[in-house]
Amino acid sequence: RTEAPVSPAPGDPTARDRSADAAAALFAAFHAQWDRVGLVAAGPTPCWLRPEATTAARVREMLTTHPAFRHEPPTESCYLPDWLDAFRARFRRPTHVVFLSPLCDDGAVRLVRRLELHGHPVAVVSPDPTTAATLGGRIVRLERAIRVLRLRNAGVRVVDWGNGESLSTALARGARR
Repeated sequence: RTEAPVSPAPGDPTARDRSADAAAALFAAFHAQWDRVGLVAAGPTPCWLRPEATTAARVREMLTTHPAFRHEPPTESCYLPDWLDAFRARFRRPTHVVFLSPLCDDGAVRLVRRLELHGHPVAVVSPDPTTAATLGGRIVRLERAIRVLRLRNAGVRVVDWGNGESLSTALARGARR
């Protein structure tokens, strides 16, 4: 989505890049436990890699070549209700979702809540792309913190993954919550 390629400073990895790295690591961890794992991306060019078609090599390929994971922001937008309808058509049974998002907009919160309302348990891993270096950065940081809090208050597990923090450290801290 257009909101994902954000970073705290020029030259820092974007939230999209960090999310793609996390997706590869989480896929490997789940797959090693014999869990059925797929890869899905919400955006103008959605990605639908079903669990039965998924291998570590295929996930790495998709994360590096599929347009949904490209480095530049998309030129078109995504109508999330249509995407949710497509998700529900593909995944009729309750599917556990690990949602990777910087939570920089209310659309991400609405999508998580709607997935949950349709019976899909969701855990959020959110790479924090905000900075406190400017007034605008502090405002964006506060808005994001409110989104994290809204999801947690709704019973959604959110791992707030700080910039410069390893994914494993963030996940361990999130497990203690």
